[in-house]
Amino acid sequence: MVIHATRGSPGCSRLGVALTRRFVPSAVERNRMKRILREVFRRHPVKLAGLDCVVTFRRALSPSEKSGLRAEAQRLLDELQRAESR
Repeated sequence: MVIHATRGSPGCSRLGVALTRRFVPSAVERNRMKRILREVFRRHPVKLAGLDCVVTFRRALSPSEKSGLRAEAQRLLDELQRAESR
């Protein structure tokens, strides 16, 4: 998973999720993953940084990686926040 970010409107960040059928064939699973990502983003302080973020996937996730999706998203958003504070 990769997060691309750029400056957006001050004080309000936006999130986009690019998750294709090629990597997750089941629509139910794709929607579940999107809901998880949106919820992590909604609760994270980076939401107030004024960034436009897009989450993309480079490869299909294994079942064990899907269970760690929330932690991985949290880690990437933490890194993004640290980079923005510099």
